[in-house]
Amino acid sequence: MSVTIGIAAFGPMAGLGVFAGLQAAERVGEGSIGGFAVYRVITEDGRLVTFKTQRGGSSTLVTRGEVTGGLPPEDVQRAKIAAVISSGPDRPEPLERGLPGEAEVGLVTGHRIPMAPTKRGRPLNLEVLELMKGGVPATQAVKLLMDEHPEIDAGIIAVDVNGNLGAQNSQKVLRRPDVMEVLREDKEAGCKVAVFINEIHPNTTAPSL
Repeated sequence: MSVTIGIAAFGPMAGLGVFAGLQAAERVGEGSIGGFAVYRVITEDGRLVTFKTQRGGSSTLVTRGEVTGGLPPEDVQRAKIAAVISSGPDRPEPLERGLPGEAEVGLVTGHRIPMAPTKRGRPLNLEVLELMKGGVPATQAVKLLMDEHPEIDAGIIAVDVNGNLGAQNSQKVLRRPDVMEVLREDKEAGCKVAVFINEIHPNTTAPSL
């Protein structure tokens, strides 16, 4: 599972922001995108909510009755903690293994192979989540694991319920010619976001946003 895009955010309307970010990438990008996707949020009332699809990306993530393609429910849009992971279609189940999370802890996403085994034989993203569960801030948990595994084929983004957001690519991934990482924070608004992509290229025929 060489995942091509991972996004995580913390702050007001993070749920909507992450979903809209995936939509934007699908509109202007080409490559392994618009296939499988896992989108998870932790709502204001403390629920872990999951949407997933094997084909269609954001256009099939949300289904109301027989209708797909709409926005998530309002409580999901308002969630302060949100993340998504997406790439090409038909990936091994369970898809959630690419984006583990716990309602009282946080979410862990990434790109390339975020569930690659660590030196202890455990999925990298799960080890990050376990550190967070033990009280380690997301920023520190990501740095500890990524510094320990410079040659792992992964980049990890984690966000915890306290608003810490950590993001780091391995040295191996950073040697690739097709990697982009974006980290932004607006302290006044209380918002943080990180985006990792690889193997997604601008589509010059796509409509402008």
